Amino acid sequence: MLSSVLRSPTAVQVNIEIMRTFVRLRRLMATPGELVEQLTKLAEAVQLHDEQIRIITEVLQQMLEKPEHQIVELGLDGIRKSDRMQGRRCDPMNPTSN
Repeated sequence: MLSSVLRSPTAVQVNIEIMRTFVRLRRLMATPGELVEQLTKLAEAVQLHDEQIRIITEVLQQMLEKPEHQIVELGLDGIRKSDRMQGRRCDPMNPTSN
């Protein structure tokens, strides 16, 4: 190896780092299933988050849209708030009548 030829402290350190790198590579190659499993879990989490973000966006869009039906607000006395200004009363059992 390099340290046996050069016999310097730097050559020894470089040789040690080369050996450590090969050991790390061997460990990575020995456990490819673990790496694939982690990548699969990560992909599933991203897919789940994409779906949740899509649902949240749809709900927010629905909240921003104008409601199709008219909401009739009644007070405790049975008078519509819009009619209260004009002094008209309505039937509490049929709030859409005049």
